[in-house]
Amino acid sequence: MGKVTVLDPNAKAIYDLYENGKGRRYGLLFGVNGGAYALVGLLIGKDARLDALTWSPLTVWAFVLIPIAMIIYTGLMYQDILAFGMKMRGYAQELERDPDIFGPAGVAHLRYVCLLFAVAWAMAAVLACVEMS
Repeated sequence: MGKVTVLDPNAKAIYDLYENGKGRRYGLLFGVNGGAYALVGLLIGKDARLDALTWSPLTVWAFVLIPIAMIIYTGLMYQDILAFGMKMRGYAQELERDPDIFGPAGVAHLRYVCLLFAVAWAMAAVLACVEMS
């Protein structure tokens, strides 16, 4: 395999395509999770206390439906980003360019970020349900 240099236009094109696609996908993952977090904050209000919550349509939306939807969404985004990264890694290897695209560190980073989001949403749902019962 050839070592990538800054002057190699094919390697730069592959790298730019990879970085742009990765940036858009991670941006979507973080943006939607952040938006859902803000929506939950709006639904429960700024002065809400966890020990004062009662079952209502808003709390069901805020602490059951949105967290479940976000866990599913995070899992789908994990699959999408993983598939994209593996495809780009395959392209780079076929062209004998930059074999380090989406290596083990990138896969681990993706796994841990998505796991962090999913566990946080699950904890929010479980703790709210325990407090409301």
